[in-house]
Amino acid sequence: MGILVALTVTACEKSGGAIERRSRIFEKQDQANEVRGKVARQLKKELDLRPFGTIAQMHYEIQILGLSFNYYRPVDIAEGRKLLVRAVEVMMQEVNTREKIRPYLIRYPFAPRNVEIHIILYNPDGRSVAPGSLWGMEASEGFLSYTIEHPETQRLITIYQETYEEALQRIADPTLPLVPFQPEDATLAPEELSKLRKSIRFVDNNGVIKHLGEDGRWIPDPRSQ
Repeated sequence: MGILVALTVTACEKSGGAIERRSRIFEKQDQANEVRGKVARQLKKELDLRPFGTIAQMHYEIQILGLSFNYYRPVDIAEGRKLLVRAVEVMMQEVNTREKIRPYLIRYPFAPRNVEIHIILYNPDGRSVAPGSLWGMEASEGFLSYTIEHPETQRLITIYQETYEEALQRIADPTLPLVPFQPEDATLAPEELSKLRKSIRFVDNNGVIKHLGEDGRWIPDPRSQ
């Protein structure tokens, strides 16, 4: 009889532990969903970023939270940088001010490397941007990356990358040049990378053709004015 009671108590303890673990998992997921939902609504209202997906890495602790967006306007690197930095800031602020999520975070405060943001660019009419234009950008693991669709191969090429801290410096002082960047694609020579950057362009509402400058901002083409 004593053995039966002991087995029953042990079984109850294991069952109680399993229930508590499941409860923590559900609470962790609920908190993560609430954070991403609130951030998505704020960025849609503030920046007109249209959310279409969620990102997370939280098998045990919450290591990464993020969102994917569509943005229906061509931008240069300088404008894209502001969108990414603001999105990361809003996500960090929401996570770090929410006390209920803190027990599930891998670290507190949540840092830029814990936030992932993807933004895909479209024309205002909903069509894909032309090959050679800035196609999208992302913030991941503390780095901001900017991508184009290669005008000849149609492959997505990262033409520029900077740290979150470097991005903050360039927002504070837009005259700073782009930091040196060597792409991971070994087949892309520095000369071709420079050529691809210079080839990025779009036509504004006044019909003015603009190219990407060395500081990442649009420069009007004198021949179109």
